[in-house]
Amino acid sequence: MKLKQKPGDFQVREVFSFEEDPAGEYYVHRLRKEKVDTLEALDRIARHGGIPREDIAYAGLKDRQGLTEQFLSIKGQKVEFRDADLKVSYVGRCARPVTSKMSDGNRFTIVIRDLSSEEVVRMRRNKTAVMSQGLPNYFDDQRFGSLAQGQGLVMLPIYKRKPEIALKQLFATPSMKVNARGGDQKLRQLLKEYWGDWQTCKDIARGPMYRSIFEHLLRNPGDFRGALELLPMRLKLIHLYSFQSALWNRAVSRFIGYSTQGSFTIPSLNGPLAYWRYLDEEQHEQLGDKEFELISHDTQCQDRLFRRTVMNVLREMGLEAEELRIAIKGMNLKEEMRRLILKPEGFRIEGPEPDETNKGRFKATLHFQLPRGSYATLVVKRLFAGARVPRSQHGEGGDQGPRFGDRREHREDRGAWQGARRDQGRDQGRNQRRDQRRDQRDQRDDRGGYQGRRRDQRDDRGGYQGGRRDQRDDRGGYQGGRRDQRDDRGGYQGGRRDQRDDRGGYQGGRRDQRDDRGGYQGGRRDQRDDRGGYQGGRRDQRDDRGGYQGGRRD
Repeated sequence: MKLKQKPGDFQVREVFSFEEDPAGEYYVHRLRKEKVDTLEALDRIARHGGIPREDIAYAGLKDRQGLTEQFLSIKGQKVEFRDADLKVSYVGRCARPVTSKMSDGNRFTIVIRDLSSEEVVRMRRNKTAVMSQGLPNYFDDQRFGSLAQGQGLVMLPIYKRKPEIALKQLFATPSMKVNARGGDQKLRQLLKEYWGDWQTCKDIARGPMYRSIFEHLLRNPGDFRGALELLPMRLKLIHLYSFQSALWNRAVSRFIGYSTQGSFTIPSLNGPLAYWRYLDEEQHEQLGDKEFELISHDTQCQDRLFRRTVMNVLREMGLEAEELRIAIKGMNLKEEMRRLILKPEGFRIEGPEPDETNKGRFKATLHFQLPRGSYATLVVKRLFAGARVPRSQHGEGGDQGPRFGDRREHREDRGAWQGARRDQGRDQGRNQRRDQRRDQRDQRDDRGGYQGRRRDQRDDRGGYQGGRRDQRDDRGGYQGGRRDQRDDRGGYQGGRRDQRDDRGGYQGGRRDQRDDRGGYQGGRRDQRDDRGGYQGGRRDQRDDRGGYQGGRRD
């Protein structure tokens, strides 16, 4: 599966409305761009029209990759601008600058390419669940650029009162991406080498931001908090929102793990995030209208279970809620509410059909609308997630995450759960959680994201490094379960080493139980047929391919 293989494969159109005023001070414009992020586009418009950057307002940031359309306002003047990748056209006038409240969301047209037959089946299978029950309204990986670069959550050491570490992560931590190169990467490597020699750092780094910070450190050695004060407000907000969003994602994932039965996970830069497979009518009613807080230092979460999960996530980061208040301008969190469930509107799929770009493969085109602040890439991930697998195994969509928390917390919060119906009994849920914790507790992904739950698996950048090295999935990552639990793609799944199916994976039975295809199944070794295979169990348990299955037919 390939997303954004061509620029036209990912199209976003902002759903926008404003009250037109022919005498208004603000001129509203439509901005169309291709492979340019919103902030870069605004800088170019400001330079082209000789406009102060603060006179340009917009409703929201749009993806760099793809074709996007959004609206902006310019104070006091009209601009017409056309370039190969950027076009600005005048729309009308209004009395107020454009704000996020004028946006009703975004319409998406997304072409998914290079689909296999299995992925087509998975897409069709998951379509109904996405349409009827939605998915968790997480922040997706685009929100976490510093995690993608391997620099961690910059705000975390600030809240731990370690400002030098934060400043070093910002300026002197080279990207961990394999193909990282260019001037920024070289600058980071040089600053790391000469860190502490502020005169040399000032001479190496150019630009007003670097100059002001290193001049401050030359005058005030050791005053890293004062250096952070000098960061541009936009950079402060990027890292502030990244931390707040990461905390929300992790807490919501735990809430879903607690409150829905049979949840599965999909990998992310924040570690595996929990999704529900299916919500019954009672669960859907209970969760449908829920909103959770994006927390600040003084937030009092309304939902008791969510409050506990937030506190636990903070403690695993080495923080308490009151430590989120800091005396650095522009770096204090503000509470907001965010809906738990994201439901795409007008969702439909064109295709599948043959993919002209990838011979022998398929493509499909998705159409849907989302509220502002929600991520279309999450819808794509959920649509193609391999969710329908036995609960003792791991979904193809990613690593099976830990069942966070401990048993005491489960007992204390049992009354707050919105999960399976109580008449199904306590033992079933307790045993399931116990097995998942045992097999899946310390799972590391291939990007250094948040997975393991042990406190000693924590670095100062917000990620977790623990987990068992033997938990590998088909993408080179690792999953829960035992090392010998291999599926047909080279990954590992639940079950015993001797449980092999016809694709090279393993199923129930003893190692000596071989079928006519070279796999092993249940039964006794002495139950051999004339083709060299084994017939364990009853001889009448024959499958439609001529082989025999031992023990119970299932």
